[in-house]
Amino acid sequence: MPWPEVVFKDLFFFFKNLKLFILNGFRKKVIYCYPEFPSRNATLYKIATHLGYSITNKAPSQYDLLAHWEDKTIRHKDPMLEKLATKLKILNGEATNISKDLVDLAHLKAFGYATVVDPKSYHGKCVKKSNENAAHDGMVVECPVQHPEKGVIYQKLINNLTDDHFAEDIRVPVIGDEIPHVYLKYKPLDRRFANFRETERDKPTQIKKTHDILSDSEINSILNLANAMHLDFGEMDALRNRDDGKIYVVDVNNTPTGPSHLTKKDLKLALSNLSESFRKQFL
Repeated sequence: MPWPEVVFKDLFFFFKNLKLFILNGFRKKVIYCYPEFPSRNATLYKIATHLGYSITNKAPSQYDLLAHWEDKTIRHKDPMLEKLATKLKILNGEATNISKDLVDLAHLKAFGYATVVDPKSYHGKCVKKSNENAAHDGMVVECPVQHPEKGVIYQKLINNLTDDHFAEDIRVPVIGDEIPHVYLKYKPLDRRFANFRETERDKPTQIKKTHDILSDSEINSILNLANAMHLDFGEMDALRNRDDGKIYVVDVNNTPTGPSHLTKKDLKLALSNLSESFRKQFL
Protein backbone atom coordinates (compact mmCIF):
# COMPACT_ATOMS: atom_id res chain seq x y z
CA MET A 1 0.00 0.00 0.00
CA PRO A 2 1.16 3.64 -0.43
CA TRP A 3 3.53 4.78 2.32
CA PRO A 4 1.21 7.61 3.58
CA GLU A 5 -1.46 4.95 4.21
CA VAL A 6 1.10 2.76 6.00
CA VAL A 7 2.10 5.66 8.26
CA PHE A 8 -1.53 6.59 8.96
CA LYS A 9 -2.50 3.02 9.85
CA ASP A 10 0.57 2.51 12.04
CA LEU A 11 -0.27 5.70 13.94
CA PHE A 12 -3.94 4.72 14.22
CA PHE A 13 -3.13 1.33 15.72
CA PHE A 14 -0.38 2.76 17.94
CA PHE A 15 -2.83 5.09 19.66
CA LYS A 16 -5.59 2.48 19.70
CA ASN A 17 -3.28 -0.07 21.34
CA LEU A 18 -2.01 2.55 23.78
CA LYS A 19 -5.60 3.26 24.82
CA LEU A 20 -6.27 -0.48 25.31
CA PHE A 21 -3.03 -0.81 27.30
CA ILE A 22 -4.20 1.91 29.69
CA LEU A 23 -7.77 0.57 29.92
CA ASN A 24 -6.42 -2.93 30.67
CA GLY A 25 -4.52 -1.67 33.70
CA PHE A 26 -1.21 -1.23 31.87
CA ARG A 27 -1.27 -4.83 30.63
CA LYS A 28 -0.88 -5.91 27.04
CA LYS A 29 -3.63 -8.18 25.74
CA VAL A 30 -2.64 -9.26 22.25
CA ILE A 31 -4.00 -11.55 19.53
CA TYR A 32 -1.32 -12.33 16.98
CA CYS A 33 -2.73 -12.96 13.48
CA TYR A 34 -0.42 -14.43 10.88
CA PRO A 35 0.32 -13.85 8.06
CA GLU A 36 -2.45 -11.36 7.26
CA PHE A 37 -3.98 -8.59 9.33
CA PRO A 38 -7.79 -8.89 9.65
CA SER A 39 -9.73 -6.00 8.21
CA ARG A 40 -11.78 -3.85 10.56
CA ASN A 41 -14.87 -5.58 9.16
CA ALA A 42 -13.57 -9.02 10.17
CA THR A 43 -15.48 -10.75 12.96
CA LEU A 44 -12.23 -11.51 14.80
CA TYR A 45 -11.24 -7.84 14.74
CA LYS A 46 -14.61 -6.82 16.20
CA ILE A 47 -14.48 -9.51 18.89
CA ALA A 48 -10.94 -8.51 19.87
CA THR A 49 -11.95 -4.86 20.14
CA HIS A 50 -15.02 -5.78 22.19
CA LEU A 51 -12.86 -7.79 24.61
CA GLY A 52 -10.14 -5.16 24.87
CA TYR A 53 -7.47 -7.02 22.89
CA SER A 54 -5.17 -5.49 20.32
CA ILE A 55 -4.42 -7.33 17.08
CA THR A 56 -1.08 -7.44 15.30
CA ASN A 57 0.51 -9.34 12.44
CA LYS A 58 3.98 -8.16 13.41
CA ALA A 59 5.53 -10.89 15.58
CA PRO A 60 5.18 -9.67 19.20
CA SER A 61 7.37 -10.84 22.07
CA GLN A 62 4.26 -11.94 23.98
CA TYR A 63 0.70 -12.69 22.94
CA ASP A 64 -2.40 -14.33 24.36
CA LEU A 65 -3.53 -16.14 21.20
CA LEU A 66 -2.10 -16.96 17.79
CA ALA A 67 -4.52 -17.24 14.86
CA HIS A 68 -3.77 -18.41 11.34
CA TRP A 69 -5.48 -15.66 9.35
CA GLU A 70 -5.18 -15.95 5.58
CA ASP A 71 -8.03 -15.20 3.20
CA LYS A 72 -7.46 -18.10 0.79
CA THR A 73 -9.44 -21.19 -0.14
CA ILE A 74 -6.32 -23.39 0.17
CA ARG A 75 -3.49 -22.35 2.45
CA HIS A 76 0.03 -23.57 1.85
CA LYS A 77 2.25 -24.92 4.60
CA ASP A 78 4.17 -22.31 6.54
CA PRO A 79 7.42 -23.36 8.29
CA MET A 80 6.99 -20.84 11.12
CA LEU A 81 3.44 -21.98 11.91
CA GLU A 82 4.44 -25.64 11.71
CA LYS A 83 7.21 -25.00 14.23
CA LEU A 84 4.94 -23.05 16.59
CA ALA A 85 2.20 -25.70 16.32
CA THR A 86 4.48 -28.15 18.14
CA LYS A 87 4.40 -25.86 21.20
CA LEU A 88 0.95 -24.27 21.28
CA LYS A 89 -2.56 -24.39 19.86
CA ILE A 90 -3.01 -22.19 16.79
CA LEU A 91 -6.53 -20.97 16.08
CA ASN A 92 -7.59 -22.46 12.71
CA GLY A 93 -4.05 -23.76 12.39
CA GLU A 94 -5.23 -26.89 10.60
CA ALA A 95 -8.13 -25.32 8.66
CA THR A 96 -6.06 -25.16 5.50
CA ASN A 97 -8.65 -26.14 2.86
CA ILE A 98 -12.22 -24.83 2.66
CA SER A 99 -12.91 -25.70 -0.98
CA LYS A 100 -16.50 -26.71 -1.60
CA ASP A 101 -15.72 -30.25 -2.69
CA LEU A 102 -13.96 -30.86 0.62
CA VAL A 103 -16.88 -29.26 2.48
CA ASP A 104 -19.20 -31.73 0.76
CA LEU A 105 -17.06 -34.73 1.77
CA ALA A 106 -17.09 -33.52 5.38
CA HIS A 107 -20.85 -32.87 5.09
CA LEU A 108 -21.48 -36.45 3.97
CA LYS A 109 -19.48 -37.74 6.93
CA ALA A 110 -21.21 -35.45 9.44
CA PHE A 111 -24.81 -35.51 8.18
CA GLY A 112 -24.99 -38.80 6.30
CA TYR A 113 -26.06 -37.12 3.04
CA ALA A 114 -24.30 -34.95 0.48
CA THR A 115 -24.90 -31.60 -1.20
CA VAL A 116 -23.12 -32.41 -4.47
CA VAL A 117 -24.63 -34.36 -7.39
CA ASP A 118 -23.07 -36.11 -10.37
CA PRO A 119 -24.02 -33.76 -13.23
CA LYS A 120 -23.72 -36.52 -15.84
CA SER A 121 -26.29 -38.81 -14.23
CA TYR A 122 -28.46 -36.45 -12.17
CA HIS A 123 -31.79 -35.41 -13.71
CA GLY A 124 -33.23 -32.04 -12.82
CA LYS A 125 -32.03 -28.58 -11.84
CA CYS A 126 -28.87 -28.05 -9.81
CA VAL A 127 -26.54 -25.17 -8.93
CA LYS A 128 -23.20 -24.82 -10.68
CA LYS A 129 -20.65 -22.83 -8.69
CA SER A 130 -16.92 -22.31 -8.35
CA ASN A 131 -15.03 -24.66 -6.04
CA GLU A 132 -13.26 -21.58 -4.69
CA ASN A 133 -14.54 -19.86 -1.57
CA ALA A 134 -16.52 -16.59 -1.75
CA ALA A 135 -16.88 -16.58 -5.56
CA HIS A 136 -20.66 -15.97 -5.37
CA ASP A 137 -21.07 -17.17 -8.95
CA GLY A 138 -23.79 -19.79 -8.51
CA MET A 139 -26.18 -20.36 -11.39
CA VAL A 140 -29.01 -22.83 -11.97
CA VAL A 141 -28.39 -25.39 -14.73
CA GLU A 142 -30.36 -28.36 -16.02
CA CYS A 143 -28.86 -31.83 -15.61
CA PRO A 144 -27.66 -34.14 -16.99
CA VAL A 145 -24.64 -32.19 -18.29
CA GLN A 146 -22.61 -33.93 -20.99
CA HIS A 147 -19.38 -32.04 -20.41
CA PRO A 148 -19.06 -30.81 -16.78
CA GLU A 149 -16.74 -27.85 -16.32
CA LYS A 150 -13.49 -28.18 -14.42
CA GLY A 151 -13.00 -26.16 -11.24
CA VAL A 152 -16.70 -26.11 -10.41
CA ILE A 153 -19.08 -28.27 -8.41
CA TYR A 154 -22.72 -29.14 -9.06
CA GLN A 155 -24.91 -28.95 -5.95
CA LYS A 156 -28.51 -29.80 -5.28
CA LEU A 157 -30.86 -26.89 -5.85
CA ILE A 158 -32.13 -26.42 -2.30
CA ASN A 159 -35.65 -25.11 -1.92
CA ASN A 160 -34.95 -22.48 0.73
CA LEU A 161 -37.64 -20.09 -0.51
CA THR A 162 -39.78 -18.36 2.08
CA ASP A 163 -42.27 -17.05 -0.50
CA ASP A 164 -42.29 -15.98 -4.14
CA HIS A 165 -39.77 -13.21 -3.50
CA PHE A 166 -37.06 -14.30 -1.03
CA ALA A 167 -34.66 -17.14 -0.29
CA GLU A 168 -33.50 -17.69 3.30
CA ASP A 169 -29.88 -18.36 4.25
CA ILE A 170 -28.93 -19.51 7.74
CA ARG A 171 -25.56 -18.08 8.75
CA VAL A 172 -24.02 -20.19 11.51
CA PRO A 173 -21.08 -18.84 13.56
CA VAL A 174 -18.93 -21.63 14.99
CA ILE A 175 -16.67 -20.81 17.95
CA GLY A 176 -14.92 -23.88 19.33
CA ASP A 177 -17.70 -26.26 20.29
CA GLU A 178 -20.33 -23.53 20.54
CA ILE A 179 -22.85 -21.96 18.17
CA PRO A 180 -23.74 -18.80 20.11
CA HIS A 181 -26.64 -17.87 17.79
CA VAL A 182 -27.58 -17.92 14.12
CA TYR A 183 -28.53 -15.26 11.59
CA LEU A 184 -31.38 -15.49 9.10
CA LYS A 185 -30.49 -13.62 5.93
CA TYR A 186 -32.95 -13.05 3.09
CA LYS A 187 -32.01 -12.55 -0.56
CA PRO A 188 -34.28 -11.63 -3.47
CA LEU A 189 -34.60 -14.54 -5.89
CA ASP A 190 -32.69 -12.70 -8.62
CA ARG A 191 -29.70 -12.41 -6.22
CA ARG A 192 -30.03 -15.62 -4.22
CA PHE A 193 -26.50 -16.81 -5.13
CA ALA A 194 -24.82 -13.41 -5.11
CA ASN A 195 -22.87 -11.81 -2.28
CA PHE A 196 -25.25 -10.47 0.35
CA ARG A 197 -25.95 -6.77 0.18
CA GLU A 198 -28.77 -4.86 1.78
CA THR A 199 -31.16 -2.73 -0.25
CA GLU A 200 -34.41 -0.98 0.58
CA ARG A 201 -36.47 -3.84 -0.84
CA ASP A 202 -34.67 -6.52 1.23
CA LYS A 203 -36.01 -8.12 4.37
CA PRO A 204 -33.86 -7.29 7.41
CA THR A 205 -31.39 -9.82 8.79
CA GLN A 206 -32.52 -11.46 12.02
CA ILE A 207 -30.51 -12.88 14.92
CA LYS A 208 -32.04 -16.00 16.45
CA LYS A 209 -31.32 -18.32 19.35
CA THR A 210 -29.57 -21.42 18.03
CA HIS A 211 -32.14 -23.90 19.35
CA ASP A 212 -34.99 -21.91 17.80
CA ILE A 213 -33.64 -22.73 14.34
CA LEU A 214 -31.55 -25.90 14.70
CA SER A 215 -32.29 -29.19 16.45
CA ASP A 216 -29.83 -30.85 18.80
CA SER A 217 -28.89 -33.41 16.15
CA GLU A 218 -28.36 -30.66 13.55
CA ILE A 219 -26.15 -28.72 15.98
CA ASN A 220 -24.09 -31.86 16.62
CA SER A 221 -23.77 -32.51 12.89
CA ILE A 222 -22.63 -28.93 12.23
CA LEU A 223 -20.02 -29.16 14.99
CA ASN A 224 -18.89 -32.53 13.60
CA LEU A 225 -18.56 -30.91 10.19
CA ALA A 226 -16.48 -28.12 11.74
CA ASN A 227 -14.29 -30.72 13.42
CA ALA A 228 -13.80 -32.58 10.13
CA MET A 229 -12.77 -29.27 8.50
CA HIS A 230 -10.47 -28.46 11.48
CA LEU A 231 -12.44 -25.24 11.89
CA ASP A 232 -11.94 -23.68 15.33
CA PHE A 233 -13.45 -20.32 14.44
CA GLY A 234 -15.55 -19.37 11.44
CA GLU A 235 -18.97 -19.31 9.85
CA MET A 236 -21.04 -21.66 7.73
CA ASP A 237 -23.78 -20.95 5.22
CA ALA A 238 -26.63 -23.41 5.70
CA LEU A 239 -29.94 -23.82 3.89
CA ARG A 240 -33.14 -25.43 5.15
CA ASN A 241 -34.72 -27.47 2.37
CA ARG A 242 -38.49 -26.92 2.45
CA ASP A 243 -38.98 -30.16 0.49
CA ASP A 244 -37.31 -32.62 2.89
CA GLY A 245 -36.80 -30.45 5.99
CA LYS A 246 -33.06 -31.14 6.08
CA ILE A 247 -30.20 -28.72 6.69
CA TYR A 248 -27.54 -28.43 3.97
CA VAL A 249 -24.25 -26.62 4.66
CA VAL A 250 -23.05 -25.20 1.36
CA ASP A 251 -20.11 -23.03 2.42
CA VAL A 252 -17.50 -22.77 5.18
CA ASN A 253 -15.51 -19.61 5.91
CA ASN A 254 -12.48 -19.43 8.21
CA THR A 255 -12.01 -15.64 7.88
CA PRO A 256 -15.58 -14.40 8.46
CA THR A 257 -16.70 -10.78 8.38
CA GLY A 258 -19.55 -9.13 10.23
CA PRO A 259 -21.92 -9.30 11.99
CA SER A 260 -23.59 -6.91 9.59
CA HIS A 261 -26.98 -5.70 8.36
CA LEU A 262 -28.37 -5.78 11.91
CA THR A 263 -30.14 -3.16 13.98
CA LYS A 264 -28.00 -1.45 16.63
CA LYS A 265 -29.72 -3.49 19.33
CA ASP A 266 -29.15 -6.81 17.53
CA LEU A 267 -25.56 -5.88 16.63
CA LYS A 268 -24.81 -5.24 20.29
CA LEU A 269 -26.38 -8.61 21.23
CA ALA A 270 -24.47 -10.44 18.47
CA LEU A 271 -21.09 -8.99 19.49
CA SER A 272 -21.80 -9.79 23.13
CA ASN A 273 -22.68 -13.41 22.31
CA LEU A 274 -19.72 -13.91 19.98
CA SER A 275 -17.25 -12.31 22.36
CA GLU A 276 -18.39 -14.32 25.38
CA SER A 277 -18.12 -17.59 23.45
CA PHE A 278 -14.70 -16.59 22.11
CA ARG A 279 -13.47 -15.66 25.59
CA LYS A 280 -14.64 -18.97 27.09
CA GLN A 281 -13.31 -21.11 24.25
CA PHE A 282 -9.94 -19.53 23.52
CA LEU A 283 -8.90 -16.96 26.12
